[in-house]
Amino acid sequence: MHSTDQEVRRIFSEKRPEDFTPEDVARLNSVDRQNTARLKEIIRQFGWPTKRLVGQDGVNAAFIILQHADHSFQKEMLATIERAFDRHQLSGEDYAMFVDRVLLGDGKQQRYGSQ
Repeated sequence: MHSTDQEVRRIFSEKRPEDFTPEDVARLNSVDRQNTARLKEIIRQFGWPTKRLVGQDGVNAAFIILQHADHSFQKEMLATIERAFDRHQLSGEDYAMFVDRVLLGDGKQQRYGSQ
């Protein structure tokens, strides 16, 4: 899931915004929807991925996928991400970035200045 997420975003890093095609945007949105749906399934079954369950790479991958999920799911996951940070499953940088992203998505000012 992480590889697919990053691959589709690589296309956007290689183009200027005015060169994005509707197909590029559709592919990005499709990958994000599919990855979000799968992450929701994983969380329902196992809870938030932990180092013990999936290793640090798996935790990082889940976090990246969550960063690219829809705002309502991000907002729903805020308390879970806070617990993961408190348990040293996420870095302070990741936690701050996520909190700021949710706040901005709500139309509020960011707390940590990461965005």
